[in-house]
Amino acid sequence: MPRTFLEFLEEAGIAPDLIDFVRRVVDHPEDLYSLSPERQAFWENRIDQVLSMVHVSKEGPASWKGADPMKVQIADDHSKYRSSLRAALERHPEIEVIAEAENGRMALDQAREQRPDVVLMDINMPVMDGIEATRQLVLLFPDLPIIMLSVHEDIEYRQMAFRVGASDYLSKDSNHEDILKAIHQYG
Repeated sequence: MPRTFLEFLEEAGIAPDLIDFVRRVVDHPEDLYSLSPERQAFWENRIDQVLSMVHVSKEGPASWKGADPMKVQIADDHSKYRSSLRAALERHPEIEVIAEAENGRMALDQAREQRPDVVLMDINMPVMDGIEATRQLVLLFPDLPIIMLSVHEDIEYRQMAFRVGASDYLSKDSNHEDILKAIHQYG
């Protein structure tokens, strides 16, 4: 399972003060700009030192040398949406879209074979809908994060998704960056 940037820093034995600083900047990036120019320069220098030690760039996990990409499966019956989402995600080297399914049954079969790290699941699909596919996937792989994507904003759909074990529920109108953040959060 891919590690977060902070987990990677902790495992690499990086100084706790730097890890705390990175955690604060990740949670509140605007705080970095409230520092004096001298403190900004100090922390930027510290971050550069650490990044050179662990062989990552400022772009983060995408450039981890030797790290395996996060394997993502997309299940959606609309091929144009799948293609658009795949293209957006694959611009990030830390993501590898390993499978695309046009229905829940296909998603279930592919997940058994491919073992994704994260599944992006539409709710309404033919053959088997995303709710049933999620329920079955959670039974097979309890730790597999499944992010539901839907055009439905109704609370009932959200509740159904979470009841069967979905990790998150996002609107299909969400921008790709929000979907990417969810993948990183749960993957």
